Amino acid sequence: MPLANSSYEALPLRDDPGSLNLAWTLDERELLDADLPALLAAELADESTNLSAVDRYLVQDPHGSAWLGPVVARLFGQPGWDCGVVCGAGVISLLHAVSTLGDACVLGDVYPDLPHFIQQSGGTLTSRLRGSPLILLDRPSAVDDSFDRLDAVRELCLEAAAHGGIVVIDESYANYRPLEYSAATIAASLDNLAVFRGLSKGYWLGGLRLSYCVCSPALTKRMTALIPPMLASSLSLRLGAAVLSLGDITVRLRARIAEAITEAVALLAAAGFPAPIRTHSGLPHLHFAQDLASRLRPLGIVGKPQPFWSGPLGAPVERFRLSVPLRPSRMAELERRLLAG
Repeated sequence: MPLANSSYEALPLRDDPGSLNLAWTLDERELLDADLPALLAAELADESTNLSAVDRYLVQDPHGSAWLGPVVARLFGQPGWDCGVVCGAGVISLLHAVSTLGDACVLGDVYPDLPHFIQQSGGTLTSRLRGSPLILLDRPSAVDDSFDRLDAVRELCLEAAAHGGIVVIDESYANYRPLEYSAATIAASLDNLAVFRGLSKGYWLGGLRLSYCVCSPALTKRMTALIPPMLASSLSLRLGAAVLSLGDITVRLRARIAEAITEAVALLAAAGFPAPIRTHSGLPHLHFAQDLASRLRPLGIVGKPQPFWSGPLGAPVERFRLSVPLRPSRMAELERRLLAG
């Protein structure tokens, strides 16, 4: 089973004169409500003079909990909560760590990384909740809204707890939603919830390789036992803490995504392309059941196949993904190319 990043092999990572690259989102950071390049440059300039982070070897805070934990608590408006905050090197490192829990129930369509790791470690994948030590879902989902509401998440956790299961929610893409959307806000009131988040989506800071798990207090010791220590560098923690301390800086980005989705769907429909699977996920992506590459390639529009693991089907599935252009000039370029076809 391919990992999610395998879909980028042989793809361009920038626009070029001959193509409009919609394989991934290139224009989101400029829509944030803060100047992240300036913030990071200032942090790095200060770091270059005193090396306060680089000289800090986290043997006494091996999971970055003391460093990032209070920042994350304030981010979600819950200072002083007793949730665990355990840091990793990107969300993929957290997913790999929990794959050792054994068999997993997969709800809906999820990115294939954790299912791949589970199979590699000898576990099995099922859609049956009862008896599964691990329950996995992506939230928000690219294809359905079954667990968009927090009360649905709470009900899932309570049902899983009755059978000894841990619920793991991959919220990598929840940066495109308001903070109150996050299941991290209810983790303190549950015993079996772990929420994984990072700085790749929305912030465009995947190069920091910083992620964090917010887990129910009763799960903290288990998560720190599963997730290897020292994954997050002290420099990444410094920069990540500075960014997260800004609070919700995606208001303008979210508004533009909603506008751009509507614009792009209308342009594609007018050009005779099929409707996407879901248009109200809040994500800056459109997923299609059909592979549109052969129709888009002559127009110089680059999308990509996106692998998922389908819990209902119990098998890998492949969608076709277009990342919606957010910058008006890139949206105009999409329109120009579609009309030219």
